[in-house]
Amino acid sequence: MSHINKTDQHETGISLLRRVQKQDNEEAWADFMKFYTHFIYSVIRGMNISEADAADIHQQVILRLWKRLPEVNIDKMNNFNSYLRVTTRNEVLDFIRSERRRLSRETNAVSDTSLDYYAATFLPKTDHIAENEWRLHLATLAIEKIQSLFSKNAIEVFRKSMNGISVLQIAKELGLTANTVHSLKSRVKSTLTNEIYDLRNSLEREVYFRS
Repeated sequence: MSHINKTDQHETGISLLRRVQKQDNEEAWADFMKFYTHFIYSVIRGMNISEADAADIHQQVILRLWKRLPEVNIDKMNNFNSYLRVTTRNEVLDFIRSERRRLSRETNAVSDTSLDYYAATFLPKTDHIAENEWRLHLATLAIEKIQSLFSKNAIEVFRKSMNGISVLQIAKELGLTANTVHSLKSRVKSTLTNEIYDLRNSLEREVYFRS
């Protein structure tokens, strides 16, 4: 059972992708950025890119998507997350190649094998990193959506419990009984689980298994 009124949610999944295919649809791109910016950054940073360079690469990813998505057959796409991950990874590699050429021109000090080493070291890990970050991203979005359904204490109980603080310690810190802490934690967890499931459906499953 979903606890969020669906009419209050932004369109997601395949409907959002169709909207951003219209390059001048600023509202659609704002929604897209809300849902996918963190994911893009997680892939970039997971490839050992500095925060400063990550911002530049992120802009290039968005520009590439803006140019290419209008030409993509959304109905034939099996998994947009994979498409986005590959697009981001390619931009990172383009950045590395560009930097290597620049440094080679300036100092002739960059090894010819540096890019190969980088790829061997970090690329196999990218998919795993991105998937973990995506799960965290969905959890963050879900928490934002359910906050209005619970008291401040309930949300605080849940956050503290996720940080490994014991029930007794939470009860002491918030001036609650242990039974109340257990109850609040259970209610928030149940609602959060349902909301994460709904987000996965809307953000992922609409673009899976399409032939």
